[in-house]
Amino acid sequence: MEKRLYGNPLEIKEVKNAYEVYEKMQDLDEYSIKDFLLAHGVLTKGLTEPSGKFRDGPIGVYNGEDMIHMGANQKFVPTLVKDVFDWAKESEVHPLIKSSVVHYEIEFIHPFQDGNGRIGRLWQTLILAKWNELLAWIPIETMIYNYQQEYYEALGKSGANR
Repeated sequence: MEKRLYGNPLEIKEVKNAYEVYEKMQDLDEYSIKDFLLAHGVLTKGLTEPSGKFRDGPIGVYNGEDMIHMGANQKFVPTLVKDVFDWAKESEVHPLIKSSVVHYEIEFIHPFQDGNGRIGRLWQTLILAKWNELLAWIPIETMIYNYQQEYYEALGKSGANR
C-alpha cells in the first residue's frame, strides 16, 4: 500500500530520491567515484542540473549576502575527491573517524552545484553501514534537520583552522 504524501513537490521529490538511493546503499562502493556520481545523480534527479556530474564552475555558500564558504576550484574537484577516497580506502583509522573526515572533506570541496550536504551525509552513512550494517538505519537526515544550526556551526568550526 502506498502512502499519500502532502507537501512541497520539490521536498517530496527530494525524499523519494533519498529513499531510492538509500535502498541501493549496500550495493555502492564507498571508494568509487563512479558510484559517488551515480548516487548524486539519484539524489538530485529532477531537482538540479547537472545531476550526477562534478560542477564546472565556482561555487560559494552564502548566509544572506555573506559568503561563508568557497568551494574548491572546479578544475581540482575530481582529483580532490579521488584523493579523499584513496585516503579513506587505505586508512586504518576507525570508521567513525574515517566517515567523519570524508563527510567533512566532501562539504569542504563542494564537488557539486547542489546536493553537497545530502551526498556528504549519505557517504558518511555508507562508510558506517559498510562497517556495521545497523548504522544504515540511523536517521541522519532527521537529526540534521532537527539540529541544522548546530550542524552548520560544527562544520564552520571544523574549517576555521584549516
